[in-house]
Amino acid sequence: MGSLLELFLDGTALKELTSPIQHLSGLVLLNLRECKSLAILPHSICKLKSLQTLIPSGCSKLDNLPEVRGAYKAFATASFFGLRSLRKLNLSDCRILEGPIPNDFSSLCSLEYLDLSRNNFVNLPASLNQLSQLKGLRLGYCKRLQSLPELPSSIEEIDAHDCTVMENILCPSSVYRSKECGGLRFTFSNCFRLSENESSNFVAATLNQITCGLGINNSSPRINISEVI
Repeated sequence: MGSLLELFLDGTALKELTSPIQHLSGLVLLNLRECKSLAILPHSICKLKSLQTLIPSGCSKLDNLPEVRGAYKAFATASFFGLRSLRKLNLSDCRILEGPIPNDFSSLCSLEYLDLSRNNFVNLPASLNQLSQLKGLRLGYCKRLQSLPELPSSIEEIDAHDCTVMENILCPSSVYRSKECGGLRFTFSNCFRLSENESSNFVAATLNQITCGLGINNSSPRINISEVI
């Protein structure tokens, strides 16, 4: 079965993904979207060295990812060690509830897009800054998220729409270091607790980095900070 590249199980009544999935050594995409009865993912999923896209969004009964080591439910201490080829991870609407999300996201060294929207965690780990390939981060409707940590210089899009209790943004000081970055898109609409000063500081730091890092000339990329309070 090593020749199977994509496996779509979305919308099925699957309750458990069994260990033999590890034999799908060539699997690139695993879609588990809206598997409402799915409660367990085996540790063997971390042996899928070719896996690039994992989509368990909407799996509302899923209480953990592989190697849960503590008492928290819903990914609070999950391990992603071994998924070094993973490029896209969609964990939106997965009932991620309490405590900070896993600290070992940094092991996903190829990750480019991370969707954590529609969850209820409070914090994001500082280790996100170590995801050197991360381009897109979606956090929309995370209504308990209180702050945004510094992110890697590779970031191009942040969607934090309707994060209604977010109070702090650590300005991504190195985001604009590369002249090859494309148009940027930051969305912080409906972040009601961001003070005017906090928002102004973010925009000021952003524009300062653009001016100093890229220069203002006709060849500069178009910067679009779409919605900031």
